[in-house]
Amino acid sequence: MSDSLNKFVLLERIELISKIGGGDSFNDKDRQVALYWVGELAEQVKQMIIEKPLKSGSTELCGASLQ
Repeated sequence: MSDSLNKFVLLERIELISKIGGGDSFNDKDRQVALYWVGELAEQVKQMIIEKPLKSGSTELCGASLQ
């Protein structure tokens, strides 16, 4: 799986967990676990970005350069 796709998948998981964790059917322990998991996933994305930061004109930006 490509690096960009891995980042996208992790961000989608973070979004899903945050939406589910905000529901009324969760108790405090469930929310705590969901928040901890979101933190772990966010740390993974952060490490991916630090290892390979986007550069101006990167193909990951679809050819758009940063101004």
